[in-house]
Amino acid sequence: MRNNLHYLFLFTSIDAFNTVTKPSISHLQGARAHVKCSREQARHVTWRELENDSSGVIMKKFFHTELKYPQTCEIFCIDGVPAASFTYSQKNNIGEPIVDAFHFNRAMILMFDAGPLMRRSLFERYRMISIQNAKDRNVFLAL
Repeated sequence: MRNNLHYLFLFTSIDAFNTVTKPSISHLQGARAHVKCSREQARHVTWRELENDSSGVIMKKFFHTELKYPQTCEIFCIDGVPAASFTYSQKNNIGEPIVDAFHFNRAMILMFDAGPLMRRSLFERYRMISIQNAKDRNVFLAL
């Protein structure tokens, strides 16, 4: 009986070390109270327009989506790591994007509490951006 308990402990220990899980959203929402994106960190957070040759690769790797032919994308980076992006295929009459869809790494945005900074920096960059018909618009506004 005693050997069986040792084996049971050994198997549960091995199983516990081999499982790799992502943190849950609720855990990150609780953790973000301790990690705030301050003004000093705001320098490391930016929206960037991607060149056409690299945009497809980055969108596929970080957001698991494909770009359709005329689409262009811009990404929101936290310390150089893409945390959000939007795609667009048209611009309005003053030359600002009409957003087709938003894509997110929600865990990263919540962990750094970067949602408000993400929205503010986008609206400072494009004062008249059109997001009315964008896919995941409500998620963008709620993060």
